[in-house]
Amino acid sequence: MHFVGWLLSALAVTATARHITTPELYKYDQYKPKPDHNDSAGGNIIGGQVAEPGSTPWLASIQDNTYDHPVHFCGATILSHYWLLTAASCVYPYMPDELQVVVGEYDFDSCEGYEKVRSVLGIFIHPRYDYFIPLAYDVALLFIAPFYYNDWISPMPLPPPCFSALPAEANPSDVNLYPCTSDRHIDGMEGLLGLIAGWGETENGEKSHLVMEATLTILSNKECENAYPDHEMESLMCAANVTHDGIDACVGDSGGGLISSDGFLLGIYTYEQPCANEKYPGLYVNISKVQDWICEIISFSYESVLQKAGYNNETFPQKVTCN
Repeated sequence: MHFVGWLLSALAVTATARHITTPELYKYDQYKPKPDHNDSAGGNIIGGQVAEPGSTPWLASIQDNTYDHPVHFCGATILSHYWLLTAASCVYPYMPDELQVVVGEYDFDSCEGYEKVRSVLGIFIHPRYDYFIPLAYDVALLFIAPFYYNDWISPMPLPPPCFSALPAEANPSDVNLYPCTSDRHIDGMEGLLGLIAGWGETENGEKSHLVMEATLTILSNKECENAYPDHEMESLMCAANVTHDGIDACVGDSGGGLISSDGFLLGIYTYEQPCANEKYPGLYVNISKVQDWICEIISFSYESVLQKAGYNNETFPQKVTCN
C-alpha cells in the first residue's frame, strides 16, 4: 500500500490522531498482553564480552515507561536523528507514549554524560508483520524526538546504495533524508561476520548493567531452514558463533542490529528462545528484504511526518530538546 494512504488510514483508526501506528496494532491488541518486564529486564548476550565504552554508538535502549522507573527490554539501531529501527515484536502492542528510548547509553548504573532520553512519537510496523506468524517481517521503525550526534551517538547506515550516514554536524531542524531505493539486495552473505550488542547477562546469570557484545557468523539459507523447518524464512537469516558454542544473543537483545565488519546494518535480532543452543542459531530479519520499506518511510521529513500525525505548529514537540 502506498505510504501516505496507509498512514492516513492508520490515523483514522486512532481516536486522538496523535499517534502514528499501523491498523494491525488495534486489530491484534486484544490478543497480546504487554509483558511484565520486572522479571525479564535487561538483555542476555550469552557468553559475550563487555564492550568498550562508546564503541557501540548506534545502539539504543527501548524502555517501558509505564513503571515507576523505566525498564529496558529491547534494543534498537539509530538510523538518523529521529529514526530508530527495532523488532516489531518489541513494540507491539505498545502506544508511543508508553515508551521512551535512550541513546548514548553504556552503563545503566552510572551517567557518562552522553545519554539522551527521548520520547517515542510514532511507531511504524512493517505491513507484512503478523503476530500470528512468528518472526516473519518482524521489523518496526520508531519516530522519536530528535537528538544531535556525538562521539557516543551516531547512526548505522543501511547497506549501499540506499543511503550513507548523515554527517555529525547536521542539524535535525533542517536535515531531510533523501528518498532512496535498494536496487542491489545483499545476497550470498554466508560466512560474513556480524557484531551484536546489548545489555546482557554474565555467565553467572546476573543481569549486566554494561553493554555486552558478541561476534557471530551468518549461516547459509539451507542451514537456517533446516534448523527452523516450521518457520516462514523469506525475510529471515540465521547467525551463530561457529567456533564456540554458547555465544548468542537472547531475551532482551531483540531489536538490536547485527553489524557487518565494514560498518553496515545486516539484520535485526528477532528470536529469543532457545538461546546459545547449537541446534538453534539466532534468527535475524534480513535487512535486504525490508530495506525498500525502511527507505520509503524514513525519506519523509521530520515536520511532514508530524503533520501527518495530527500535530500542528502549537503541538509540535519542541526542538530545544535536542542537546
